[in-house]
Amino acid sequence: DEICDGRFVFGFGAGHAGKVSKGFGYPSEKVVARYEEALQVLLPLLRRGAVDFVGEYQQGKDSLASPRGPSRGDIPVMLAGHGKRTIRLAVEHGDAWSCFATASSRPDAFSGLLEELERACEVAGRDPSTIGRSVGIWIEPTEIVVPAQLGLGPVVGGSVGQMVEAFGQFEEMGFSSVELLAWPMDRRAIEALAPVISELRS
Repeated sequence: DEICDGRFVFGFGAGHAGKVSKGFGYPSEKVVARYEEALQVLLPLLRRGAVDFVGEYQQGKDSLASPRGPSRGDIPVMLAGHGKRTIRLAVEHGDAWSCFATASSRPDAFSGLLEELERACEVAGRDPSTIGRSVGIWIEPTEIVVPAQLGLGPVVGGSVGQMVEAFGQFEEMGFSSVELLAWPMDRRAIEALAPVISELRS
């Protein structure tokens, strides 16, 4: 928050239902329950600068966040979720909700998750327009094609016009931001995305 002069967004998730936690040797049982308790430690620290909580899995006893950055208690919180419980937690505690491409990066692959988000907002009594919506997708702006071969499903690619059209579809669906995982993961992809970004800005 200090380095980026108040533009920082705090993103947090449960680690793909245990897959990531297993890779790092973290406990693989009760992943969402541990995540929910972690929120009860992290969110008060972010928003109030202090927490005093002891749970079954996580704790923060008389803990303070110091020093605090320029945003103080206004750092936006983006919570990831694909299941009912994690989407509910995003609705209850987040400024924004994030999802990620698992079987496909095409816009129509995310309609079911958006419907679940709307249902969670209805249950929680939250105006759906008050929560940001972010989607993480694979994009192939060059001729190098790999993600689909790795089991990541259809990606966003093709011509500049086709990629711009896909971004437009995400916007029409209600997404407020798109997180790009560009392939190949090097300068070639960034440079190939330049005309797409230019077109979107025009």
